[in-house]
Amino acid sequence: MSTSIAVVYCRISQDSEGKQVGVENQEATCRELTKELGLSVLRVYVDNDRGASSLSKKRRPDFEAMVEAAERGDFDTIIAYSMSRVTRRSAEWETLITLAQKHGIEFA
Repeated sequence: MSTSIAVVYCRISQDSEGKQVGVENQEATCRELTKELGLSVLRVYVDNDRGASSLSKKRRPDFEAMVEAAERGDFDTIIAYSMSRVTRRSAEWETLITLAQKHGIEFA
């Protein structure tokens, strides 16, 4: 991977106790990957207790902020535990594809 600046995106659908254990575990795994890839982490975006399916009604403010930052060219790579953590919505998949094609964003 030729990029040098990454962001980490963590999301979990349900955290009824608000302890953020799931997103903290995702972040730790993603930070290990950034080290292996030699990437610097600019920011960690977290949408805890937020679904990403088309049935979810809650906004995901950090996902939206991450997309805006990608469009500005603030970073090169989005690191996530899995792509299902990033989104499950068709329209957002299109947004991610556009980020890759138009802005050169890579995913790991």
